[in-house]
Amino acid sequence: MVAYDARGLTVVTWGALQTMTWSFWEAYCDEAYAILSPDYLDGKQQAPQGFSMRELEADLADLK
Repeated sequence: MVAYDARGLTVVTWGALQTMTWSFWEAYCDEAYAILSPDYLDGKQQAPQGFSMRELEADLADLK
């Protein structure tokens, strides 16, 4: 997934962008992964967009 809004999610499939409806997501998706390489983070463990690994880990812990 590269984007989402009220209508659905934008996914990359077979090299093209495709819209996935929220009802499709709810019916067929039971898990998702976000891969973050350490190479993407700077020396302060922060991504170029401004979020930090510590904040990400805290957010993920809230989901449990």
